[in-house]
Amino acid sequence: MRFEDLPRLTYLEQVVKGSLRLFPPAWYATRRTDRDVELGGYRVPKGRNVVMNIWAVHHDPRCYPEPEQFQPERWTAELTKGLRKFAYLPFGIGPRRCIGALFAEAETNVDGGFCRATIPRDRCAGTAVTPVAATTLRPSEGGAPVIVRPQIVQPLPMLTTADWLLGKSRALATA
Repeated sequence: MRFEDLPRLTYLEQVVKGSLRLFPPAWYATRRTDRDVELGGYRVPKGRNVVMNIWAVHHDPRCYPEPEQFQPERWTAELTKGLRKFAYLPFGIGPRRCIGALFAEAETNVDGGFCRATIPRDRCAGTAVTPVAATTLRPSEGGAPVIVRPQIVQPLPMLTTADWLLGKSRALATA
């Protein structure tokens, strides 16, 4: 497997999106109103803080049928195209989107991507991860159970996040 193989790892991308939907690292975001607005039928005066519950949006059955289920296969081009605006925002949105979002995506797809692409898709049957809502969403004490099995893996080329970012920026520039 090489760096050039990443765009073909569509299941990996689906797993990452499914994971970020279920457990967004930033489960909420705040904004201050710059004018009087109406949100959901409520009048919110200028200067008030508003909290967006990203976790709740990601678990809304109007956007995601069976929202509590981890279904990477749901992340098709049709689903992505048909999603409501702001229905998927694991790193927030707009000019105040998480400054580390691009780095996190690069780390997930490059440094961890090669590993996840070669790890068998075993799950720990009958176990659940209980999230704790702190500043970021994290597993409760005890973490997330995994099954680790040895396997024969071909040596992979060393690839840095910078390599991935440069490759991605070139692809975006030619699109």
